[in-house]
Amino acid sequence: HGELASRAVVGFGDAGARSGYVREHFAARTRRLGAALLLEPACLELLRSPSSSEALRVASFGGGPGEVALALAVCRAVLCPGSREGRHLEISLLDWEPGWQDCAEHVTAELRRSGLLQHADEVLFDGADVTKAIHE
Repeated sequence: HGELASRAVVGFGDAGARSGYVREHFAARTRRLGAALLLEPACLELLRSPSSSEALRVASFGGGPGEVALALAVCRAVLCPGSREGRHLEISLLDWEPGWQDCAEHVTAELRRSGLLQHADEVLFDGADVTKAIHE
């Protein structure tokens, strides 16, 4: 405690920190992302428009545990209830912390088990350092 605790820095490289983040922030971030999607008319149109040849491609920089995947899958289910209509999703979760990949894969598996992700949907995780220019 004391001075040592005030100087301690724990990043998301620590599994406990990732777990704490998910517990404290995942649901709220997912709700905010979903609300933002549902309030934007262009997003509504894209999610509702069925297209077997063209997927809705989304890149989430700092995508961490996959909140955007859950938000998009739920919004599509709300907008196209009881059907397999709506655009297929291709979601790229990009984050500099490779430890988030395990969480993102578990979120994806749960979305598939619950039927919120369709067979053709993809959720991918890859590394991205947003502190560097794209060409580096």
